[in-house]
Amino acid sequence: MILHVENPGMLSSIQDRGRLFYRAYGLPTAGVMDRRSADIANLLVGNGDDVATLEMTLLGQLFASKAVGFWQLPVQILAQN
Repeated sequence: MILHVENPGMLSSIQDRGRLFYRAYGLPTAGVMDRRSADIANLLVGNGDDVATLEMTLLGQLFASKAVGFWQLPVQILAQN
């Protein structure tokens, strides 16, 4: 599937689990703000828990997805709050 970002919205970012063992070298842990939600999101789509997730904090995101393969069925995901 291809995910096309029409509008990223405000303060959206791609986050992984962070750098857990590099604080001694001056690097912050960083990573997702809500690890449990990121793990659940990856579980729902069949990813491993080490796959980065899309973290969205404010409104305005707009995405369009397109299946790649035999069927070529376009799908749009529109969410408004």
